[in-house]
Amino acid sequence: MDNPRYSRSSQTRPEGQNHNPPADTLKMKETQSLHGNTPDHRLRRRKRALWLLSLYLPVLVLPWIFTCIMMFRPVMKPSYINQAAKYSMTDIYAMQRWKTATDILHNIASVLAVPIVSALLAYGAVIYTQRRKAGQDLNIQQMFALADRGWTDTLTLWFALRKPSRKQSSPYLWYGALLILLASIQPPLRQLLVQDETITVIACIDQPVVMMNDDVTCKDPSIWQKVVGYDPEPQSLEICPQNTVIQRTRNKIIDVRPLDIQPHLWREVHEHDKFTPEDQAKDTFQFYYDEEMLPDGVLENRHYFVSSLRSGTTTGVLREHAIRMNTSVECVMDHSFPDHCAGDSPFTTNFTSPVLEVAVCGEGNHERSPWKNSRDKQDINERLWMHMKVNADTIHQVATHKTDLPSAKNFTMRCDATSTRGWFELGNYQNEYSYQPVLGVWPSPEAMETNFNDIGTSLEESPWPINEELSDGFTPYKTEDAVDPFSTFDLQTPGPLLSAALALFGNGSFLHSAREATKGQKKQTTMQICQHSLIPFMSYDEFNDRGHEMLKNRCEFVYYLDDDEDTEALYLPELVGGFMQMLDSPLAAKQLLELTAFFANEALLVTTAEAYSKSSREIYTSPGYTILKPQKSIPGLIVITFLICLQVAGLLVLARFIYSAPSWTSMFDAKTLARIGAQLRDQGKELDNVYVSGVVGIGEREELHKPRGAGPPIRKRVRILALGEPGNISTSSACESLC
Repeated sequence: MDNPRYSRSSQTRPEGQNHNPPADTLKMKETQSLHGNTPDHRLRRRKRALWLLSLYLPVLVLPWIFTCIMMFRPVMKPSYINQAAKYSMTDIYAMQRWKTATDILHNIASVLAVPIVSALLAYGAVIYTQRRKAGQDLNIQQMFALADRGWTDTLTLWFALRKPSRKQSSPYLWYGALLILLASIQPPLRQLLVQDETITVIACIDQPVVMMNDDVTCKDPSIWQKVVGYDPEPQSLEICPQNTVIQRTRNKIIDVRPLDIQPHLWREVHEHDKFTPEDQAKDTFQFYYDEEMLPDGVLENRHYFVSSLRSGTTTGVLREHAIRMNTSVECVMDHSFPDHCAGDSPFTTNFTSPVLEVAVCGEGNHERSPWKNSRDKQDINERLWMHMKVNADTIHQVATHKTDLPSAKNFTMRCDATSTRGWFELGNYQNEYSYQPVLGVWPSPEAMETNFNDIGTSLEESPWPINEELSDGFTPYKTEDAVDPFSTFDLQTPGPLLSAALALFGNGSFLHSAREATKGQKKQTTMQICQHSLIPFMSYDEFNDRGHEMLKNRCEFVYYLDDDEDTEALYLPELVGGFMQMLDSPLAAKQLLELTAFFANEALLVTTAEAYSKSSREIYTSPGYTILKPQKSIPGLIVITFLICLQVAGLLVLARFIYSAPSWTSMFDAKTLARIGAQLRDQGKELDNVYVSGVVGIGEREELHKPRGAGPPIRKRVRILALGEPGNISTSSACESLC
């Protein structure tokens, strides 16, 4: 065959023959014809579909890849949170720009999805209507459904599904409908399943002191942070003077009430507990000790501790630690008071009179601190003995007025205290603003540098606080300005239980005043104790009612005291006995000693923290910088990734199909459909006839060609494109038509 060309179909009548006219054809010529001389008039592969696919796939896939990355970390950065504050504001702005660019690409993909996929399907529809193999079946109605882009028309799809008699349905129509469905539902599903969330990041300007970035935006690190408190150092706690702590403790226990707000009272948390700052602020003792307001067993799970910082203090995006101390006491009745008070320097005191004997023994060393110079968690145990005995017979002999002292309860009690000191992480953005349990071991210097924002004092060489600090002899306490009537300034503060015993029974206490009163001063001493409110817990009405009643009766009639020697002998014993009756049960003693130990711990921590700012660590807070990021959603990630992969696979299959064979036209435009309609008209076939073939194939016809000159017409066979023709359209047929 010599380079055949497509030409218009004609009804040829060879001489001596009479046959039916051949079908009208859709033909292509190399020379100028009715169809013009354009590239679309030849069998060839169209590059436009490839360009559209190359445009759409990156816009579809890349923003989703960026979105998946930004669910877990920023693009080009290992994590959103760099606790060492190595990110500059330039880095933060870059994170925002990546998010904005990704959103723009998502919006572009959403706008382009249906038009581009539909256009690609239109290119594929031309290939689908061409004959690719023998026996290919496609009627004219199915062809027109594809030409009308029925995959985007709900009515066409409805008729194809519900009215099969109309013969509009075809596999390609439903394949196109599936691709359009994937392209149209993916954007709204992505917005529904993968929503944006705010995340607060830490920048270099949040870090209090240590700078890790030379960016110009990091030059002023003090824009956002502020100091929220001070944390005492272990070596300063070790040398805190005893007299200051004991005096502050005594002042607190004299007028404490159950509903008083305690700013340094923190609720104990366990490893998996999460409290909001509002829940944490259970800052009255009634919350922990009022049994009438709570069901049985609830109080056993309520514990508290003290810190130098106010309860509920948070540090924003910074991760910092603060000291904490807590003491729990358990008391039991015992048979005998020890003859010898154990310890290197135990605390002992007593009150002795003919009618009352009181003895106190605090085992251990009341002149030195029991804590090690370390930030690791420490536990210490202490023991306190209390004894009271009333001589009722002597009282009846000397009493000239009614007294409640004979009804007082004799007891010997042993109280054991367990105290814990350590550091805990304050509430911050990383732990959802819930402070953490006490640390067992202080973090290593490497961990402090990379994971936390604690800073050392100005007196330390290390920029971060270390576990153990060597004392350099510096003391933040001014000894020359101290009022020290008992010469105890040089004594260290002992453990919490011994400190509580010193505040209740030691130098300067009302028991000390009662014991030191001489024979002629007992009435005056009694009046001073009552008038100056020197008796602890008189305003705290949660303890023994009998003890409160005894103290109340004695102090209310203090102005009417007699000067009789025998009567005077009962004044101070009634006060001392009344106070000891507040401790006559293990539960009452436990609560009173725990409260006193709390105030002793508070006085120790706050006094040390506030003594000298350079010897205490500053605790900072900073709000950080809030940015938007895709919310981490594993179901959303799986669903959208599956839909995008399915759509990409479908488009790649479609592209392979489009380029599997050359096409006679780019798509079914108006001009192409007009040619098809003209052919059907010439054939006398109806458009609604479902038996009319809609497959375009290659056929052959004979035509008469008049040669140049005066020679007779010659017959010549030409290759044509026509509906229903049996020849396959393939690469080889395109080559034959163009070579």
